[in-house]
Amino acid sequence: IDDEKCPSKVMLYFYGEPPALEYGACLSVRANTWLPDENADSGGFDYAAWLWRQRVALGASAKSKSEISVEPPTSFSLIGWSLESRARLNAMIERVFPEDSAPFAAALITGDKTGMPEEEKENYRRAGVSHLLALSGLHVSALFLCLEFLLRKMRVHRRVAFGVSLGLMAVYTVVVGCPPSIVRAAVMYAAARIGAFSGRPRDGLTTLSAALLILLIVNPLYIEDVGFLLSFTSVGGLIVLAPGWLNAPRKKDADKPMRAPSKLRSTLSAVGRGLIASTAAQLGTLPVVACQFNQLPVWFLLFNPVLIPAMTLIYPALLFATLLGCAWPAGGAALGSLLAWPVRLFNRVTALGAILPMAQVNCPDWPAWLILLYAAAALLAAAPVTRFYRLRRGLAVAAMAGLAAVARP
Repeated sequence: IDDEKCPSKVMLYFYGEPPALEYGACLSVRANTWLPDENADSGGFDYAAWLWRQRVALGASAKSKSEISVEPPTSFSLIGWSLESRARLNAMIERVFPEDSAPFAAALITGDKTGMPEEEKENYRRAGVSHLLALSGLHVSALFLCLEFLLRKMRVHRRVAFGVSLGLMAVYTVVVGCPPSIVRAAVMYAAARIGAFSGRPRDGLTTLSAALLILLIVNPLYIEDVGFLLSFTSVGGLIVLAPGWLNAPRKKDADKPMRAPSKLRSTLSAVGRGLIASTAAQLGTLPVVACQFNQLPVWFLLFNPVLIPAMTLIYPALLFATLLGCAWPAGGAALGSLLAWPVRLFNRVTALGAILPMAQVNCPDWPAWLILLYAAAALLAAAPVTRFYRLRRGLAVAAMAGLAAVARP
């Protein structure tokens, strides 16, 4: 600005027909500048704060095309390659999938939810499963496992399979724009697998802290981003609460004359573990959801155990159909038409959850003392197993539910 380097980004508005631009180009512009308005309506969206988290501290506007001169990029731009690759993926998704399923596929594969109808996004939010539309650890885990499984089936050494999977995951992370949730999940998965290969014990809180430190070093303003907070608090809830609940002592049933068939028992156990994991993740995010959205989901315990396992199957299939369309358009379109049916069923289930009574409960911002009490109750529920574990866990969960109820207006 005025021949001096600007330490932050500038949001440039252009009135009229914009010049042809590509990422990495050098712009010389004569424009009026201003600071973003810091005032936000009560409970409304603070646009200035959002710009600041994107490292945009200044706005500028140019009124005519003659005020801008453009010099084409002179070197390779990683961000430009990422944007171009994402645009190509979105274009391929539109060609592979039917019109009613393409926005869902784009949201899962590239994180672009602009094509989804607002009513559909609202259905996911009211059903308590909006996190399924965000690129997150669920998608990274499913993709990693599929890649390693396929490479192992090809008799590739497990260390080589991990290295190839990690490299492909890094490329995918760059293509989708390096969202914090994907970077967090990739770092945690890589750290856990490297620890397993080296024979060291795995510690979820350590890997979560490492991912948190890396992301905050890259951009300290992530700490104010809602998606960043939801990503880390949900995984924190899983790490802190789920192990104790899954490994809780059970009463001996050796004296029972009959037992459920092994397949049925395994199915019920898998459903139960999914329910516990979903509950732990949701309880971890509860304070953030309450303070940021002033609404708490009610029916998430009903829909998450069903939709999360389905998502781990749908997501890799959608990505495979998209990549297949790049090499074989007819085959990709045929597979995309087939996958449209489970996508439609997925959307209908969330639409059902949105119309249930009391799908969401309104609540005010939680004060600091309430958040601290809630965290204490969560730690009490996750404490190591003792003689009175069942009683203590029941009281702790009841306390967490009671604190959430106290927060209602």
